[in-house]
Amino acid sequence: MARADDEYCLLVNATGGTSLWALPAFWTDGADEAEWPRHVPRFARLVAHRHRAGLVRPVRAPGRAYLPDAHRVAAADVPDVLAGPDTWAWRASGGQVICGGLAVAMADLTGPPPRQPSA
Repeated sequence: MARADDEYCLLVNATGGTSLWALPAFWTDGADEAEWPRHVPRFARLVAHRHRAGLVRPVRAPGRAYLPDAHRVAAADVPDVLAGPDTWAWRASGGQVICGGLAVAMADLTGPPPRQPSA
C-alpha cells in the first residue's frame, strides 16, 4: 500500500472532485494501470459507505472536472454505478463518474490521516 489510510485517500481526492479511476491510481502511486482493478473493490465499498453517510457525492460529469451542478447519481443507482468496470476505467475525455466531497467532509480533513495502531 502506498498510502497509510484508504479512507483518507478517498476523502482527499473526493474533496478535489476526482474521477473514480484516480483513486486506485493515487493509492498505488500511479503504478502500472493493470494493478488498479485489484484496488477497485476497496474503493467501491468506501465510496458507497461515505455516500450513505452523506460525505461524498458521485456525479456524472460531461468533462473531467467536478461541477456542483453536474448530474448527481441517484442514491438507488450508486451500487450499480460503482460495480460497473467502466466507472473505474481511465478516459482521456469526459463522461466520467466523479466523486465530489461535500462540505461536511472538510471536517474529516483538518488533520493528518489517522495513525495505524502500533503492533
